[in-house]
Amino acid sequence: GFLMIILGFTSLRSTNQIMTASQEISGTYAASIEKLDDVAVAYQTLRRVAFAHIVETDETAQQTLEDEAESLKKTISDTCSAYETLLTTDESKNNFQNFKSDYADYLVIYDQILEYSRNGNDDDASQLANNDLRNAGVALTTELDSMVDANKTQMQNAVTHQETVYSSVTRSIFILLLISILVLAFVVFICWKWVCKRLVNINNQLRDVIASIDAGEGDLTKRVQCFCTDEIGTLADGINSFIKTLQSIMGQINNSSTHLGS
Repeated sequence: GFLMIILGFTSLRSTNQIMTASQEISGTYAASIEKLDDVAVAYQTLRRVAFAHIVETDETAQQTLEDEAESLKKTISDTCSAYETLLTTDESKNNFQNFKSDYADYLVIYDQILEYSRNGNDDDASQLANNDLRNAGVALTTELDSMVDANKTQMQNAVTHQETVYSSVTRSIFILLLISILVLAFVVFICWKWVCKRLVNINNQLRDVIASIDAGEGDLTKRVQCFCTDEIGTLADGINSFIKTLQSIMGQINNSSTHLGS
């Protein structure tokens, strides 16, 4: 029973460890990668809006593009805020702070491009987009890829940890089951050696006495042999007392029969 309690406790504790590892994989790393992908998509769309704004001549259409750009900026900001809550290590937090700083510089260039384009300075806007914005965009892409790779590495580490915990759980359960089987076998052996075997011996001796009586021999001098002082010894003493009483009764009957016969 005690081993079963240990087995159950070990299984429960290990199951919780596996569940925690699974939650880290699905709730942290996978979600982080998803949000970084969302940022990358929105950032690429934001860049295309800037080039579309440069070539667009209609003010209404330009305003629509500017509204789209503001919407994309908000999406990126909200996604970055959500991603920041998932960060757990100092390294990942520092990397993300670097990305936010570079993204802020990117937006300064971006807003300058839209201002040039809005005022009709398409050449200045194009030059800024093809040089400064492009270089800033390459840096952002590199940082995003680096953060995605870091999350994938952490995810793989979590998977490896989960597999290790699972192997440890399986090994622990197997060892405890083996110990339980050995203990059970030992208990069965003890029960047979000290209880069942002696009961069987007493039963065989009692059967011999009864068989002797049934055969007409009437040998009531036999006694059940048991040299123990526990409950089984008490049982043997009770049987011997019964046989002794029966022998006394049979002796009295024989004496009475002899007396009557004479």
